[in-house]
Amino acid sequence: MTANEARIMELESEITKRDNTILMHQNSINDLKRQVYNLTKILIQMCHDKFRPSSEKTVKVDDGSQQVSLFNEVEIEADSTVQEPFKLSAKGDITPR
Repeated sequence: MTANEARIMELESEITKRDNTILMHQNSINDLKRQVYNLTKILIQMCHDKFRPSSEKTVKVDDGSQQVSLFNEVEIEADSTVQEPFKLSAKGDITPR
């Protein structure tokens, strides 16, 4: 075996080692890409869960005022003939009735 043949075999061995290293790094990159993809999906789902519209939707009044009808039942049940327990003067003084 000549010196050139020995050098060729040495270089082929070095190339094989480098190919194996490259393959190992490519596998690591693919695993990390998969992990980033999965974590991104989890993050998107968490943001969607946190910021999506609530299932408890409020009903709006149909008179066009865009007022939320949250307290309609209380207003309907209220007795408008009851006197207030105090009187407010124009100066802002409060006097009992």
